[in-house]
Amino acid sequence: MKDTTYKKRGITLKLLFAACSLVLGFGLITACEGPQGPEGPQGPQGDEGAQGPKGDQGDPGTANVIYSDWISPDSWSKAEEYGDSLRYFDINAPELTQAMLDSGAVNVYLNPSNGNSIWALPVNDIPGFSFSIFYSLRLQTIRVGYYDPNNPSSDPGAVPTDNAFRYVIIPGGQAAGSSANTSNRSLDEMSYQELKGRLDIPDKGSGVIKDVSLK
Repeated sequence: MKDTTYKKRGITLKLLFAACSLVLGFGLITACEGPQGPEGPQGPQGDEGAQGPKGDQGDPGTANVIYSDWISPDSWSKAEEYGDSLRYFDINAPELTQAMLDSGAVNVYLNPSNGNSIWALPVNDIPGFSFSIFYSLRLQTIRVGYYDPNNPSSDPGAVPTDNAFRYVIIPGGQAAGSSANTSNRSLDEMSYQELKGRLDIPDKGSGVIKDVSLK
């Protein structure tokens, strides 16, 4: 029989030598690895990239425009604001929510008792009327008031209650008191007749005009 003992022992010795070399090499690598050094300084900032192409203009938005009927005051109350003496009355406007105050447009109009013309507020140059007329916005309320600019500390007195007022609310996109653009002009730059024709607002009554295009 052929003796294989030496060969087996030779293989065993070779395997043992290889295993010892691997352990020894790993130990040397571990022993040679030092502590991590400090982080290097930040490199210079790269050049700014070229600006991308301008995107296409979006489609014009739409809004549901709210309009009131003509409203006359029952009476004019007295108040002092910022040192001025004035008369006012409040119009109940439940559509004037906080969202409307934050981003809507509100226009208020006066139809004087003489009925000669309709004026957009604020106004201080109505013929034969020496008072300045204004409006201010509150949650669900529009306050209409007037005072004498030539004598602001004196009570201007009550004017006839047959003067009528009307408001128009355009939701969304603009701060209250300003307005969205339509036909390249802002709504608060239009006369009442122009706005009425543009939005098809009837002469009397209140309501909502849906999906008005705000171009």
